[in-house]
Parts: sequence; C-alpha cells; structure tokens
Amino acid sequence: MPTSGKKTHDYKARLVWDGNLGSGTTSYSGYGRKYRLQIDGKPELVGSADPMFRGDANIYNPEDLFVAALSSCHLLSYLALCARTKINVVAYEDNASGTLLLTPNGGGVFESVTLRPIVTASGLQFRTVKSGTGEPITRADAALLDYILTTDDGTVIDSSESHNGPQPFTMDQVYPGFAEAMSKMQEGGEYRFTMPQRLAFGTNPAPPGFPKNSGLTFEVRVRKIARGGAAMMQQMQAQQQQQG
Repeated sequence: MPTSGKKTHDYKARLVWDGNLGSGTTSYSGYGRKYRLQIDGKPELVGSADPMFRGDANIYNPEDLFVAALSSCHLLSYLALCARTKINVVAYEDNASGTLLLTPNGGGVFESVTLRPIVTASGLQFRTVKSGTGEPITRADAALLDYILTTDDGTVIDSSESHNGPQPFTMDQVYPGFAEAMSKMQEGGEYRFTMPQRLAFGTNPAPPGFPKNSGLTFEVRVRKIARGGAAMMQQMQAQQQQQG
C-alpha cells in the first residue's frame, strides 16, 4: 500500500521444493535441487541448481534467471525511453553473460554481468510541433497534407506549395519512413521529422536533385484525415482547391 505519498507495487511468488528423496537434507548429496515457482495467473516454472551445485543442467537455475532478469529489465527500460523520446526501435537482441566468483564455503557471488544489446532503430527522428486531435492516421486512411521537404543544408527539394496546395496521401503511396511518420500524426497537428535516405529509397540510388548522403527533413501539417479514404483522396483535393 502507498505510504508517505510513495507509490509501490507488490509482487508475490510461491516456491515449492520437490527434492526430498526420502531423507531430507541429512547429507549434501542426498537431496534433489528441483523446485517449482508459482505465481498466480502465470505458467509454473520449474527450476534447479546450477550443475556445479549438483543441479539439473536441463532446467533454469537462479543464476540463469538473474542474468536474464537484468537483461530484460534493461530491454524494457530502454524501449520505454525510446518510445517517450520518439525513437523507433524495430529490433532488439541482447547476448548477456555473467561471471560467478566461487567462494570457499561452496557458494558464489556474481563478479560481473555484461549486457551486449544489439539495437536496430528505423532512423526516423520525429518531433511534434503542434498536437492534433483524434486518432492517428492508419494505413486505411487518406490524409491531406501541407509539406516542405529539405536536405541537410536547408535546400527545398519538394513542397505541397509547388503542387498548387495541400496534397492527399495514403501510407502505401509514400516513402517507408514517411509512412512511419504518418502513423504518429493526428488531424490538425504539425510535425517535423528527419530520415536517412535508406528509409526513403532503400537500396536504390536517390533521384536527381537529392544530395548524396543527405538526410531528408519534412515539415508537415495535417489538414484533414479521411477514415478509410483512399478513394476519397481526389475529392478532398478538389474540395480544398475550391476553398482556395
């Protein structure tokens, strides 16, 4: 329960030892190391000691789980941080390892645990300039957008103004990086995002006019979202042109 204004969360686990072979712990070699970990609502986990402590090599041991717990805590904290700072992680793998220092009394203490995360981020850097309203754009939607595309040196490569005003798009019509950005946009919102050229052109060479190795920066305003509206794109554009 919360005390002194602090927020807490309780965890409970039940551990059942199944290693009594008939004579209990009358001798170090005379009992089994197998146990069951039970947590309400979750699958039961069977564990044992490490083989060096006479355990079963085919079952998780506390040392395995300790290293795994550190690795998974880092994973979840890292993903949360990336989500809050608008960094899109698309893959994460960690090859964690630990070194146990054996002690004279037959036990051991961890000397070190090393995490080796391999993180793949999409490369999209996304920022909300002005929040919109409603649900973000989905792949089934069409959106009417004002946009300006510039390179790293500020050169304007393309813009909706050069096409006589706001342009309708669906996610299937745009660069993969742009589609990823669209999935974060709401109607009425304004956004700025930068992507490497690989998120636009993949392994293909950049079209003429795009400096080699330059990032692509978009400034976008979402005029309108038509839900399920790929077929409505032309209608949206015509209405916008009529409104001047």
